[in-house]
Amino acid sequence: MTGSLARYSNKTGRPFLIIPTKYQAVVASVALFSVLSSLNVALAGNPVKLVPGSTSSTSSSAAPATDPAEPKPVPVLGLAPASGSQPLQVQQVPQAAAPKPLISPKTPVQPEKPRRTMTLTISKPRSLLPPDIVAKPVTSVTPVSAVKTEQPPTGVVVGELTELDPSSVGLLDPATGGFGPHMWRGSDRKRIETMLPRLPMGSLSPTMQSLARRLLLSSSAVPEGQAIAPSLLGLRVERLGAGGLTNETNQLLRLVPARLNDPAFTKAEMEGLLLGGDRASFCVRIEGLVAEDPNPYWLKGLAFCKALEGEVEAVDMAVSILQDQGETGDETFFTLARALTGDEQALVQSLIDPTPLQLAMLRAAQQPLPADAVPGASPGILRAEATMANADIELRLAAAEKAETAGALSTELLSQIYGGIQFNEAELQNWKEQIGKMPGARLNALLFQVATVEVDIQKRMNILQTAWQRGRDEGGFGTMARVTYDLARVVEPEDDLVWAAVDIARALLMVGDVKSARRWFDYVRQLALLPENKPQAVTPVAPVAPASAEADAAPALPKLAVAEPVAIAMPAPPPSPRPVGLAARAVLDLWPMMQLADFTHELGWNPRAVDAWFPLQQKQLGEAVAAERSALLFILFDALGYGLPDAAWDGLLQGSLTVTAYVPSPALVRSLEGAALNKRLGETVLLGLLALGNVGPAGAAPSTLRSVIRAFNTVGLQAEARSLALEAVLGRGF
Repeated sequence: MTGSLARYSNKTGRPFLIIPTKYQAVVASVALFSVLSSLNVALAGNPVKLVPGSTSSTSSSAAPATDPAEPKPVPVLGLAPASGSQPLQVQQVPQAAAPKPLISPKTPVQPEKPRRTMTLTISKPRSLLPPDIVAKPVTSVTPVSAVKTEQPPTGVVVGELTELDPSSVGLLDPATGGFGPHMWRGSDRKRIETMLPRLPMGSLSPTMQSLARRLLLSSSAVPEGQAIAPSLLGLRVERLGAGGLTNETNQLLRLVPARLNDPAFTKAEMEGLLLGGDRASFCVRIEGLVAEDPNPYWLKGLAFCKALEGEVEAVDMAVSILQDQGETGDETFFTLARALTGDEQALVQSLIDPTPLQLAMLRAAQQPLPADAVPGASPGILRAEATMANADIELRLAAAEKAETAGALSTELLSQIYGGIQFNEAELQNWKEQIGKMPGARLNALLFQVATVEVDIQKRMNILQTAWQRGRDEGGFGTMARVTYDLARVVEPEDDLVWAAVDIARALLMVGDVKSARRWFDYVRQLALLPENKPQAVTPVAPVAPASAEADAAPALPKLAVAEPVAIAMPAPPPSPRPVGLAARAVLDLWPMMQLADFTHELGWNPRAVDAWFPLQQKQLGEAVAAERSALLFILFDALGYGLPDAAWDGLLQGSLTVTAYVPSPALVRSLEGAALNKRLGETVLLGLLALGNVGPAGAAPSTLRSVIRAFNTVGLQAEARSLALEAVLGRGF
């Protein structure tokens, strides 16, 4: 029957169908789907294989019960039979015998789970990254011509996929501030791994802190070349920990593949437990680390834990082993070990640059924090010192301020610490009398509290101006500007506050709020353009007195037309003059900072502004200081592309022709220039931060600033270059 299905019976009486040719393809697809559906049941048990030509079948109901949590084995995919005469059949493959256990007989041995094997048929390369980010492979891929295949279909290649280097993981991509998957392209791995451990993490510069954080957290292919460290990722983790970035360190550690073994991961995790006060978790893991790693640091940690448990003999044994190994330089550890085992005479008098273990032992021994433990401490240590209950309140405040400046403590937390300091009523009411008497960190907290509760805007700005000026004179201006930011940003420009305009705008720029600072600059600039109206002298006119005999004898006076005297009204006093002159001086003081902060290029450039600015500096600061400031400002303008006439530079040649400053080595400067010229982004950032060092832009030589700013501009970091220039002038009293 053409075009329909015919039903017949064979000799056994069983019905069967004759399928027309035009429907055979459809029915074949349905049959194949049925076969594949039956495989789902078979795949849930033992491993299976597809064998053509067998007439026996395996019933799914006879399959043994299996654990549904076991991973499902993947069948070997072969070519389909050439014809329908050899259907695919499912055969059970018996499991291999479990090997002898390598662990203790007390531990139950789990049967070996079937391994997953797969032959990959690749018809088109597929990127492992999002479509808009295609990373360069970090390991070699076997060429297609070298891959052995067994009768592959036309256009199909069978090969092996290679893996990305585990050190390429990170938390930031270009959308979240990362430098991109190719930031190390063209860089030599040996050079990077040599320089990265020296990356400054204690800088007071917010821009440098941000660049270092982005460099360490960016997800990127590793640089090519010889590796000299266990892993590049381990170097990144160590630097993050040194910077006190505990949260970022822990998040990055969660991405570490299990197969990547680097002692830096373990040390960062264990020191994070100590700094966080989690001694219990530290002691749980320490015994295993002592058995695995001969590093004396772990034996010291074990002695600490044994001391906490009261095992004096174990502590004495650990101390004896350390001394036999020549570990005698850490006198603080041995002193605290004696203190924790009952020696009341063992006191720590000095603790310069403490380690997390020393700080944890000091806290456990309930000994006070030495005064020299704060100045040289790393950011992570500073954060821990700020929360030590057995530390003097002045030291805790100083540690908190330094930790906030270094980026290890949030500004909000420092504000809470400031607000929690107790002051009596006399100190709050007579805060001016405390200047010079009260210690610096405590005085900062007092000024913060007084400014917070003051409702009169003039008085509040007077308090803030005092706090900011102290920060500029004694250090910590950035911290004070950030802590008081919420108080300053809500103040609107007005004539009565022009006297504070420069200080307000400077504090806003330090925080990075260029928009609010620009509002004050525009206000005083418009005010300075007005004609200066001086008050006029007014002679009052008195009322006419009544006529008298004496008056009649006087020379003739005009007579009034009325008999009653007339009182002449006094003229209204003229309006108060606007502070035009004060605004003009504010414009000149703010102009260098606003020009450097012109990220959107809205101000334009007028080199003749220098002609008005420099004389004011000479008048206010003297010839020497004015020349020093001008040299710094001119070289920053030059690095950012602002041209100045030769006459401006010639004026500086009249002073000293040499300077004394912190400068990097010539080799470092040359490497920085080469990296920037060849657009090696990650290497340029790394070398630029190394060139600035811990002194940052506020302490770097002008020539160093020019080299770093030009290098950053070359690789596309124009905003970061401007921020460094702005921090340089703000940090030097502009």
